[in-house]
Amino acid sequence: MNFDFIAPLGIIRPFYGYCSEAEQFALSKPDISVAAARKSVEYIVRLLYTAAIQNEATQMTVYDMLCTPDFVIYLDDRTLLNAIHFIRRKGNIAVHSGGLSVAEAKEVLEQLHFVAGEVCIFLGLLSDYPPFDPACLELARKKNTSAMGVFDEEEPGVADEIIQSFSGRLKGVTHYSQLRRPTTGFIDVHVNTSRYDEMEKTKGKEARINTSNNVRTAFGILSDWAAKLLPEVVLSCDYSNLQFIVKCDGKEICFAVKMGCSNLGSRTPDGQWLILQGIDYILYVPDIDPARPVVEQFRLFTREQFLQMWKDLKLVRVKISTQAHKRIRELLGDDVEFEAEKYADVMAVQSFKNSRKKTRELNEYLGTVPGLDETLFKDILA
Repeated sequence: MNFDFIAPLGIIRPFYGYCSEAEQFALSKPDISVAAARKSVEYIVRLLYTAAIQNEATQMTVYDMLCTPDFVIYLDDRTLLNAIHFIRRKGNIAVHSGGLSVAEAKEVLEQLHFVAGEVCIFLGLLSDYPPFDPACLELARKKNTSAMGVFDEEEPGVADEIIQSFSGRLKGVTHYSQLRRPTTGFIDVHVNTSRYDEMEKTKGKEARINTSNNVRTAFGILSDWAAKLLPEVVLSCDYSNLQFIVKCDGKEICFAVKMGCSNLGSRTPDGQWLILQGIDYILYVPDIDPARPVVEQFRLFTREQFLQMWKDLKLVRVKISTQAHKRIRELLGDDVEFEAEKYADVMAVQSFKNSRKKTRELNEYLGTVPGLDETLFKDILA
């Protein structure tokens, strides 16, 4: 289910319990689900506050903590704070008046998934987390064995030993973003790979470097840039999918941040291709040069332009996912030959890293696409 990535983290087991209950009740009892989500953020805020700001804060409510200037300054991530407040406000409605819909419970759950993943990375418990999957909610509903059915308004406590285990790490920094997005570190690792190459050679393996943190770092920089550029609009960020949505004058425009090769979409069981679903614009760069400002390096595409670029470069390919391949073999048997395109369920960009010609062609293509600047970005929202 969506919060299974927290399950192995025994040190914050109570937090996982609240998140799990929020997911299990989302479809059947949305008020109960949102109330459990509120408890989740109350737990995590109390943990962050007591570990980072003040070890003894038992007399304070979570709302008091969220309004403390020192904590607001420390938790210097507007998107994260907005998500926490959103869950808290919806939780208050669920507890005091009720009547929330399943759609609202799902929205709260997505925000909780974002908060959970980001905070776990911040606490040093994870390096990444999977994207939110709405399809898991039906499974969660069927697996629900919880007896929870009434509201408990008492705020959850956090054990002293848990607070102490994180206190040294959190008090060693002045701002949340220092631990959450260490920009130069991740980008330098991506560009300067020589020591990783040597390390892998000693193992007799080809060097494999996980650059997912680079994309996340770039996304953080670009979303922060957009928020400062457009302080009058509502900006909501989805770190799990690396997308931010700008709401302005009744419009909602979704921007996705992508680097390197990228999956483009998938095919539904009824044969419909869902390509770059829900995305209006793509901010793309194949690689990051740490010597230049990140924002200046990205190119701005419409959804159609981005897809057309890969088609023009003849790098679009369809393939069969591992899961689909397993199903096909179960149906057809191990010896039957079949056409990949007929059963393909994933559309992706073919790797071009080993082809100097393709890399050169891509760079030439990017030279014809506008870079990201304030005027161009504002014109989109006009």
